[in-house]
Amino acid sequence: MVRGLALALLALTGCAEAWSPESIIEDLRVIGMQADPAELKPGESASLSALILDPSRPGQKNTVLWIGCDPDPFNLGRSACSDPAVLQNPASLVSGGKLPNGVHFIGLDNAATYATSAELFSQLAATDTRRQTGTVGQVLAIAIAQETTGVPTMEEAAALFDKVAKKEVKAVITLFRIKVSESATRNTNPVISAFLFDGKPVKPNLPAMISAAGKREVLLEAPEGSFEPYVETTPTAMEEKVERLTSAWYSTSGRFNNLRVALRSEVKAIFTAPGDPGFPLDKVPENRSGTFFVVMRDTRGGQTWTQHPFWICDIATSIANVTAVTSPAAKGELVVVDGQGLDGVLAIEAGGVGMLRGSFSPMSGKYEALVPPTLAPGTYPVTVHRKNCSSVETGLMLTVP
Repeated sequence: MVRGLALALLALTGCAEAWSPESIIEDLRVIGMQADPAELKPGESASLSALILDPSRPGQKNTVLWIGCDPDPFNLGRSACSDPAVLQNPASLVSGGKLPNGVHFIGLDNAATYATSAELFSQLAATDTRRQTGTVGQVLAIAIAQETTGVPTMEEAAALFDKVAKKEVKAVITLFRIKVSESATRNTNPVISAFLFDGKPVKPNLPAMISAAGKREVLLEAPEGSFEPYVETTPTAMEEKVERLTSAWYSTSGRFNNLRVALRSEVKAIFTAPGDPGFPLDKVPENRSGTFFVVMRDTRGGQTWTQHPFWICDIATSIANVTAVTSPAAKGELVVVDGQGLDGVLAIEAGGVGMLRGSFSPMSGKYEALVPPTLAPGTYPVTVHRKNCSSVETGLMLTVP
């Protein structure tokens, strides 16, 4: 019997993988949450934001309702925000049109603030070590696949929660914790200094180019200051440590061999582009484009994130040949590109950045784009990146007014 089961499992694992990995963003997801600042002292407040994605509803807006629970000075975990019943059904928070004592509605979408009382530790003696080790404020971000008009009343919020409980609308409930202490050495959010694709930093506004089923290493880098030293208090001692940073990788298609990777480690994150026959669900998108999302986290709860587009090479597309570039006469005007086969242009680069909102017009036969506001005035050589993943230095110049 055991041998038969083993053979059955072997047969299953020998087949091509028939499910999508956790890293593919296909539906409503919350993959990152951040408090700024990352750690508070009593009486301070933090701005909250979340990285919320939902490719299943293109062009439609989601609603994020933020609920904050007052921190427990004794750090005993007594909070409605972490109550399993609330995490399963947020409607259980509202009773008689009100939230429980110590629970507050603190924001809508990405306009949310978590505040703490200056008297948080007043019940503790001035020498109590819990003032230094701190406690946590708990926050719920309730992302709902439905748009609201303005800030909802408590009754409207309760009605939304009821829809979530009845599964009439998609929702994701995420619990986030913010440390509050009187420690002199507070945590700060890490900083992403570079996103490397196959060993080279990606350039702003320019998609990373990769062939169907191609494999490339992806990597985040952080400055030395993001590896912060800190002191961890244990029951027997105080230990000096240095923060560990990790990156969590996601994409709209394709997959990664390692979803979570420690920075400065020997473990690598390798991205396999869609189109690999070993993964039959990983189809090349119809528009051949996709997006990387990556969240960096530190040991003590700090977070930050970034995203970058990628492009799956199309060897059947036109070979673009650019013959002229007309610079904008004023800010906000278009860059106009002339030539042949311009429907094969993927992006135009000048000054190390890609032009914005570039597109080919079949009516005029020209390619048009906008200069990004970050590109300083000056004259720059123009490089054309083609949809077949070749790049050409045109010898032409673009002047930014």
